[in-house]
Amino acid sequence: MNIAKSIAVIRSTACLLAVCLSFVSGSIANAQYCAPAVFVGDINQDNLVDTADVTAWDALFALGQPGYSPCADLNRNGVLDANDKAQLQVAVKIASNTAGGLGLQGRLPAFTISEFRTAQPLPSDPQQRFVEFRCPSSFPSNYNFSKKFNNGFYLLLVSKNNGTSVAQGAIRQVINLSGVEFSLAGPTANLALLKDSSFTLPIPSGITPTTLPNPQTITFPNQNDLNTTWFLVYRRPSGSGYTSTVAIPTVGQRVDGNSDCQVDNRYTNSSIPAPNMMPPWDVIIDAISVDRSAVTTGVGG
Repeated sequence: MNIAKSIAVIRSTACLLAVCLSFVSGSIANAQYCAPAVFVGDINQDNLVDTADVTAWDALFALGQPGYSPCADLNRNGVLDANDKAQLQVAVKIASNTAGGLGLQGRLPAFTISEFRTAQPLPSDPQQRFVEFRCPSSFPSNYNFSKKFNNGFYLLLVSKNNGTSVAQGAIRQVINLSGVEFSLAGPTANLALLKDSSFTLPIPSGITPTTLPNPQTITFPNQNDLNTTWFLVYRRPSGSGYTSTVAIPTVGQRVDGNSDCQVDNRYTNSSIPAPNMMPPWDVIIDAISVDRSAVTTGVGG
């Protein structure tokens, strides 16, 4: 599309929670750097997501940090650990032909958060809030891409509040992406645009934008929020003989209960009604962190 040529945006070049993970050492744990992998979890890049990818992951893990690969870092924290393998095994199960799997159609496309803007770069700039997503440029013939986000994809804003009302790693906003469409031809190919009512720029040819209903906006609920991270996640919905036990993403849920700048391991939250397995997703698809210090507070990125 490239809206970036006309207005200020945030590029997806930061690791998940990189602002407080000092050991990341410059590694980029973003899905866009896994090209040419088309699907999340396709470690060996054969267009399948299967047990061979688990074997490939094990081989990388055995090498220690020299074996680090952003494709294998499914929780985007800059290191390979047990949480990455757990998410990979979930992705493999979804894409399997075994009981409970969806087969080849269950492979999750390696969508990325291409750009976003949540507020004016400067007070004098016009307000134009949006998120731009990118899909892989091509898919194998044995995968039917619907040209949109299917049911189960969410955009979550997680942050630390500068006051006392919200703790570290709390979900501050939930946006259901079901139905957001991608353009597949011309200069806007492989892009999707999600915007709110503030967006008034011309829509490039080929783009069918999705506008959030009022009063929902693409912004930080509290301009004092710090350590903010946008998560693009997939929670497999119940249906076709499958019942999800994973909690539905909800504002206020904690995904960093230990306040250690790490996404929690899978656990059962007995304080909420079923489904109540946390964190509220099966697989992280992509993530962008924004360091919102006292200097940047109020700018919106």
